[in-house]
Amino acid sequence: MNTKGDNSRFEAACLPGRSAYAFPEHDGFITIRVNTTHLNRGMAEKLVTFLFAGILGALCYHFAAAAIFHAYFSLSPLALTYWYVPLAVLPALLLLTLAWALGFGRRGSSPWGNLAALAITGGIVFFTIGAPYNCWQEFCF
Repeated sequence: MNTKGDNSRFEAACLPGRSAYAFPEHDGFITIRVNTTHLNRGMAEKLVTFLFAGILGALCYHFAAAAIFHAYFSLSPLALTYWYVPLAVLPALLLLTLAWALGFGRRGSSPWGNLAALAITGGIVFFTIGAPYNCWQEFCF
């Protein structure tokens, strides 16, 4: 029976002539605790990620939509009547889905981060609205 306490698992690791109390009582693993109570932590990184992925995704979407439009719907009066659906509505919905996937618009998220994500969404949709389309000057506006 151990008279020094319940340190029998540390006695085998002690060097000869040293006491078992030379080692702290823990598993041998270093525990690092991170304070995760701060809700705005990483907001700048999320906004930069959203900006980069949003611009890249919007440009890829617009070039793919332009290829489909010119191949199948270039002479369709219905496609020219409802031009705002593929040019503005669908990219905005896709960008808002990306923002939600990155954590914006959820219960614990920052209101300033949510407003910044909405402003970035509006800017991306506005500046890429007619990027690859030839109807930019002729039909759409």
